[in-house]
Amino acid sequence: MEQPTKFRGVRNVDRAVGEPLVLERFAGVPYRLQDSVPVLEGAVAAITCRVHGTHPGGDHTILVGAVTDTSHTPGRPLLRHRGAYRSLI
Repeated sequence: MEQPTKFRGVRNVDRAVGEPLVLERFAGVPYRLQDSVPVLEGAVAAITCRVHGTHPGGDHTILVGAVTDTSHTPGRPLLRHRGAYRSLI
């Protein structure tokens, strides 16, 4: 799979999403709120959840979510694999 050109600048968004959620981290990144959760504009799909349970997982905590809302739009899906964004189609 080759890295799509249009996603080469997505790295900063990925870092913002991977860090503790603070809306200021999304400054300059277009998003909308869905169930009070930021969803990146242009996302093909989004699922929001509430925490249903937590489980220890070594040096991580595994969160189990109960889906509260979903949304989808037409578009090509995107996959993050081995440190890069890839197109599925």
